[in-house]
Amino acid sequence: MSDIPSSLSLILLLALEVVALMLGLGLYFLKKTSLSAARWKWWVWSGLGAVALIGLILIVKESSALVDVSEKKQWTQTTGKILASEMRGKKAYIPFVRYEYELNGKTYTAETELYSPQWGGKLLRKETSESILAMFKPASAITVYVNPKNHADSVLEILFGWDLFIRLGVGMLLWLVSTSALYFGAFKHLLHASTFTPRQNAT
Repeated sequence: MSDIPSSLSLILLLALEVVALMLGLGLYFLKKTSLSAARWKWWVWSGLGAVALIGLILIVKESSALVDVSEKKQWTQTTGKILASEMRGKKAYIPFVRYEYELNGKTYTAETELYSPQWGGKLLRKETSESILAMFKPASAITVYVNPKNHADSVLEILFGWDLFIRLGVGMLLWLVSTSALYFGAFKHLLHASTFTPRQNAT
């Protein structure tokens, strides 16, 4: 069973929506006396909607990645062996390994990319990848996590990368800010406009 609920994205969106509603309503009442009756242009609504969509995509995508990593922690563990390791790329320096493992009397071979933070200068990225490869030398024993539903599917690392949380945080921020502004705009148009009555012509 996964440590993270499969409905994580829905939980986050509902929680953020409640906060956004409260922020939008609170901002409306704070600014109510100084608001004008002018309506927002269509491009303001469109821009906020686009930002909200980007936030939504990031939240759903990264939440799914978190759930996926959490589920893999429950996969069957077995011992494997590194067959080869190498670093690919001239700029990104991505470490790759090929390995084999045995489960239920059958041997499997697989290849995977190892997680390596690609930030900093070229030399730093190269040194980081080299240090990671040093932990996966050929012929060394490793722990392999095998999908119980498909034994040919396996991973060596189960990591919650910091970049995943950064993207999720950015998505949450974009969604919260944009939806708060949309709620504020809705209250401004629906509630504030009703306080303005058309001026009667003098007779």
